[in-house]
Amino acid sequence: MRESISEHEIAISEGERLRIRQVRSSDAEAVAQMLAASSPEDIRFRCFGAVKDFPHVMAERLVKIDVARETTLVAESSQQPGTLMGIVHIINERDEPGVAEFDIMVRSDHKGHGLGYRLMQEILDEARRKGLRAVEGFILRDNEAMLLMARELGFTRIAVEDDMVRMRADIRT
Repeated sequence: MRESISEHEIAISEGERLRIRQVRSSDAEAVAQMLAASSPEDIRFRCFGAVKDFPHVMAERLVKIDVARETTLVAESSQQPGTLMGIVHIINERDEPGVAEFDIMVRSDHKGHGLGYRLMQEILDEARRKGLRAVEGFILRDNEAMLLMARELGFTRIAVEDDMVRMRADIRT
């Protein structure tokens, strides 16, 4: 197993620079603000339905992680430190060792700029560093952009349950 990700900058469309780093417990309010700035449709795609007090509940969940089983990366504005534009998370599956489940959220006003794709690349790299063999996630069937991105990143459909598609990427190097 290799060392965890180090903080670094990336550029997305139109040259915007973002800092990719591991989440900190002090990021709870910034995560809540990022989630609160998201559209109802983006919340539905992320949570598969409505969640009462979603921003604060989810923020607490994403910053208080079990570092032995989870990794959460954030994309922070280089121009406005403390402002988060996206977040991606993996958690090792207890039922299937070597497999992690992912979830991702990009602030609604930053969708379509390549940030989601870059965050997924970053978390897949982190999963490889951790020695995982696969990453999977559940995506709503009508979330066409996420399904396309997952396919472009090497995920394949392994199951369809009602309105959910289960996608998996084998990542062993």
